[in-house]
Amino acid sequence: MITKDTDYYNYFATFEDANTLSLNNGKETIKVKADHIIVAVGGRPTNTGTPGETENTISSDDLFSLKKAPGKCLFNGGGFIGLECAGFLTGLGYDCTVVARSVLLGDTSFD
Repeated sequence: MITKDTDYYNYFATFEDANTLSLNNGKETIKVKADHIIVAVGGRPTNTGTPGETENTISSDDLFSLKKAPGKCLFNGGGFIGLECAGFLTGLGYDCTVVARSVLLGDTSFD
């Protein structure tokens, strides 16, 4: 989803410096500058090989392919995806728990 006042570039990007990207789409190269640059790599969920993992867990991708409601959920990890999924499922009325080994994303209570 692209929001108002957001520029979207489907280009290969390389950093020129901390505030400048060189963008190339195979036809043209352009430069963009910003005070802050967010790198969103679009990683894919992977299994860790933990016994019982494939039989008892699903990834965030699998969540959107379920044929029926998920029911009670436990999310492992307090990053963007886990918290987003727990948040919208809680909003839909499902009982969700998040477990994390460290500080949750955006938690400033420990500062």
